[in-house]
Amino acid sequence: MTYPTSSPVSAGQPTASSHYNTLRADALYLGQLERDSTSLGALLQRYESGLCLEYLAVNRLRVPASAAAPVSLAVNGCMLQAAENIDLPGGAAPTGPAAVWYVFAVQSAGSSSFTIDCNTSPGESSSRRRIGSFYWDGSTIQRGSIRTEAGDALRSLLPYADPLTCQGRLTLASSSPVPPADVSAAGTLYFSPYRGSQVSLYTPLGWRLRSFSEVSLSLSSLASSTNYDVFLYDLDGALTLQAAAWTADTTRAAALSWQDGVPVQTGAPERRYLGTIRTSAAGQGEDSALRRFVWNFTNRRVRSLRVAEQADLWTYNVRTLRPFNNSTANRVEFVLGLLEDAVQLNFCAFAKAASAANFGIGIGLDSITADDPLVVKNAGGSTTGDGLSAVYSGLPGQAGYHYLQLLEIAASAVTTTYYGNRDLELEQSGASGFVMA
Repeated sequence: MTYPTSSPVSAGQPTASSHYNTLRADALYLGQLERDSTSLGALLQRYESGLCLEYLAVNRLRVPASAAAPVSLAVNGCMLQAAENIDLPGGAAPTGPAAVWYVFAVQSAGSSSFTIDCNTSPGESSSRRRIGSFYWDGSTIQRGSIRTEAGDALRSLLPYADPLTCQGRLTLASSSPVPPADVSAAGTLYFSPYRGSQVSLYTPLGWRLRSFSEVSLSLSSLASSTNYDVFLYDLDGALTLQAAAWTADTTRAAALSWQDGVPVQTGAPERRYLGTIRTSAAGQGEDSALRRFVWNFTNRRVRSLRVAEQADLWTYNVRTLRPFNNSTANRVEFVLGLLEDAVQLNFCAFAKAASAANFGIGIGLDSITADDPLVVKNAGGSTTGDGLSAVYSGLPGQAGYHYLQLLEIAASAVTTTYYGNRDLELEQSGASGFVMA
């Protein structure tokens, strides 16, 4: 049917019922039959243009509007438009225990604009149209939870926002998510974008995808030789890092919780777990081949472990395992936030006995006197010298801080000479391996 179906009339021409009905059909149904179409008023009942909600204060919201960018919507069949900001009145601010609150546009007689109100009930009335929602945690509006009805409808049409999205890594080097060189005595921790710049954070109304640039955390207040879980959360619109100390090397103060497959802080799912660090000294962190003290939950990468003996040579003649060259410096250290990837270390050395007798090396997990059961090794006994090797490949029994100590053993009453760095090209003793972190 061609629209409009009505035609002009001449002055003085009487109005026929058919002409009136045609005009009415044009006005209500765009020229269609009533049985084939809903009315224009019913169609526009949920009309909305330019409306958004923004955080104004601890318990306040605003609908931003201006003459250049007005906000238009229909409430109770009235077409309303705001040309200046609409703020939630202080007397209507949320109070009481934590809950989801709903935001309404309110139409008042005698006004072509509207006001806003909020309530814990989502129900609408003839003059109150629901336009959004937020989460009140009992003391403040969680900024990241603020949503509009139109925004929710749009998000339902867009690809699913994966809670697992976390395009960043913890690092001790600014703008270097996978530092190529050792970093020691660092005073700042960074969450740096890596293969993207988006991260999903949980709100009581669902996951929200956030774009971010590098976020930093000063380590100045952190205690020495302590593990810390690192969490990311929204603080009044700014992404913020939090460090939570462990009570011991392998004991968290509180176990992690899981929200939709994502580790979060227990009792605070809006705080996303990023990983675990360990301080090398008070207020300092380290990420080196000797001490891998930065562990990422997501985007883990192979990080090298290495320790090399610098002494020329030394002797030993006791059938007891002890640290290689009697030095606890001959070890690699690391921290694991969760037990998920194996750690590997390959230890090579050269030694010879004064007379035929067995000697060997080993690797102790958190021990300076005992081989770990996962170690595979060989022994020697030659008076002219043997190359020795020991390999650790496995998972420690607990998450947290661990070290792999290089060990040596000799025959009783027979002197064994171990060679460290006597010849850099031929007799460099030490260990190398990797940890996923």
